[in-house]
Amino acid sequence: MKTYSFAEIQRLLGPAQNILICLPKSITLDQAAAGLSLFLSLGKAGKNVNIVSAEPMTVGFSHLVGLDKVADKISGVNLVLTIDAPIENIDKISTQDDGKRLSLVIAPKTGMPPVSREQIIFNQGGTGTDLVITVGARRLEGLGKIYLENQGIFQGKPIINIDNNSQNSNFGRLNIIDPDASSCSEMVASLICGMGFPADEDIGSNLLLGLKEETRNFQIEKVSADTFETAAFCLRVGGRREAVLKPEESVKEVKKVEEKKPSQPPSDWLEPKIYKGSTLP
Repeated sequence: MKTYSFAEIQRLLGPAQNILICLPKSITLDQAAAGLSLFLSLGKAGKNVNIVSAEPMTVGFSHLVGLDKVADKISGVNLVLTIDAPIENIDKISTQDDGKRLSLVIAPKTGMPPVSREQIIFNQGGTGTDLVITVGARRLEGLGKIYLENQGIFQGKPIINIDNNSQNSNFGRLNIIDPDASSCSEMVASLICGMGFPADEDIGSNLLLGLKEETRNFQIEKVSADTFETAAFCLRVGGRREAVLKPEESVKEVKKVEEKKPSQPPSDWLEPKIYKGSTLP
């Protein structure tokens, strides 16, 4: 299996506790499998990991473990209260603490209307993200609304950019770009193995599914010895082979060939025959 910049990866991953994994829009099964495998592995390593994608996962991805953990937006850890009123109408905002509950008091200026409940908007903010990892995104805009609605996160945090596309724009602080790799699943498997991250049957199964899908069952030209070593790694950690899907009976009709029954011989066929001279030619 391939060797990437493991020392640099460790330098960024080591101190990071809150990690955000971002998947691209128009996502492929391989990219989803790779991202989820990394999500599961880092979680087992004791990291607090979230995984997001701008678009919902399709039914075709249903065999992937952890699919229900993929969110369609970045959730923050802080509650943010926004007052939808002109700031010049507000005199002051103070707090009251009775020992059990904390209250916010919004006082309007003299002669100004009080702030109504309808003018208070609640949001989550402050993700606490230490590190962003993108899987399969050629550029940040390829993350769709995940990037467009949270540009501050991507501009202020280190990014590890993982991709096997030669057209990648190298937007990360650390860019792990390998156009020779058959798939993102192959790359992530090399990272998990090389970094000594946890791997189990769920992770192996996800990677194996992504690998087989992207390589068309190991038939494309980019398949190499590293690809087969990746498959072997997945099987060694307990990865399950994809179930063989049986075709529906309605897809292909099987026609029964009627056997021809031999015609019945005459009733006197088995009786002894007596030939007389008159019967001979």
